[in-house]
Amino acid sequence: MPYSTCTEPRSPSGQQWDYLAITQFIFFHLGCLFVFSAGISWVAVSTCLIFYCLRIFAIGGGYHRYFAHRSFKTSRVFQFVLAFLGTLAYQKGPLWWTAIHRYHHLHADTEDDIHSPVRDGFWWSHCGWIFSLNSHSERAGITITTTINAQRDRAFIGGRSTLLITY
Repeated sequence: MPYSTCTEPRSPSGQQWDYLAITQFIFFHLGCLFVFSAGISWVAVSTCLIFYCLRIFAIGGGYHRYFAHRSFKTSRVFQFVLAFLGTLAYQKGPLWWTAIHRYHHLHADTEDDIHSPVRDGFWWSHCGWIFSLNSHSERAGITITTTINAQRDRAFIGGRSTLLITY
């Protein structure tokens, strides 16, 4: 669809915000400041870089390429490893991410795109839409059951039970 279908940016006024997710996001990032009290060491820097790379791989290779697009096949154990590492990247559960991403591909840069940078700008497309209750998948008519194979992926259903990790 053409870009011209995006008319006006969504206004932050009138949004209903998910304050629990915002609070967790803020404290998660403020936690980085503890490096000044703990000190910097090669072990700490190495650990930081290793976990950064693992989380980037889990989102790019796991959530995106495997769960959303099924670009490759892997063992059931490695599926759980990818799902767990993906939740450590603070991008909710793999089924929620997959549902949103598939919906995004169907409606890229149109009125129905939940996180269009063309329509709403970088900040909204990067983080803002995640914190808005108005743009969550349930309100957009996206259901996890329509985007997954419930029999194959039933072990991943209920990811919000670990609220502080996946939400």
